Amino acid sequence: MRMNGRNVCSPWVGMLSVAAENAAMANKVRREWTFDNIASRKRSSNPWVRLDWSRESTTLHAEYYRWNQWLFLRMLEMGVAYQKTGESMGSLD
Repeated sequence: MRMNGRNVCSPWVGMLSVAAENAAMANKVRREWTFDNIASRKRSSNPWVRLDWSRESTTLHAEYYRWNQWLFLRMLEMGVAYQKTGESMGSLD
């Protein structure tokens, strides 16, 4: 679609895995390690894939938490989010 002149948003989702983030937390280097890895991924990304880095969002940024909380509270007010006790899935090891 972009080659046809259309303005296309191509979000890049999931730069780092949960396992990688857990390893960073275990080594108490979460923020630094995560931002360094994101920068490394950007540098090594395929130059033929056009990504709009101005729309980047990282869960470590305060703005992410702010909007995530705002959205959750709106959903709670509308009754589409609720608290419920569920069954444990147990260990995922």
